[in-house]
Amino acid sequence: MMKETGLQRSLILATLLLLLAGHPNVFAFDLFDLLADGDDVLRAEYRMDEYDSHPNELANRTIGPLFADFIDQAVRSYTPR
Repeated sequence: MMKETGLQRSLILATLLLLLAGHPNVFAFDLFDLLADGDDVLRAEYRMDEYDSHPNELANRTIGPLFADFIDQAVRSYTPR
């Protein structure tokens, strides 16, 4: 049996959260799919350089507003039981 990596565990958790995202008190923003390319690594345009895997300013400016809108919609659509 292969040992799971941190990335694999993160992807499993993200998938589970997205599956739960239809419940009234669960909201999941799929940041990974917005940042990653088809090889599951940070998109080239969002990298600082080839050695730094942290998102750059372009990623923040592009995805930040989407995340803010997501939070706004989650707050507005939440209905307490």
